[in-house]
Amino acid sequence: MATSKPASFGRAIAVYLNGEGIPDRDGRGDRVVDDSFLLCFSAHDEPIEFRAPGADYGGTWHVVLDTGRPDLDDGTVVEADGVLPVGPRALVVLQRAD
Repeated sequence: MATSKPASFGRAIAVYLNGEGIPDRDGRGDRVVDDSFLLCFSAHDEPIEFRAPGADYGGTWHVVLDTGRPDLDDGTVVEADGVLPVGPRALVVLQRAD
């Protein structure tokens, strides 16, 4: 019987949701625009460092949710290209501030 070995990769992913990239139009034909978000998912059993996108995507990002810190209320801000630690098996959601 073969045993499977856990993969040594694929333990984290970041997803950028571009609020300015929505192709739809509203009922009046106006462009639909929303906030942009960065979702950082970690399935690792140790903290992982993510890097925020460059300034072309936003100068500053506010942490709005951190499942590793459910009592988060400190107004954490991450600058463009800044490093963001994400705890083990956690999700951090950042909202573009500018």
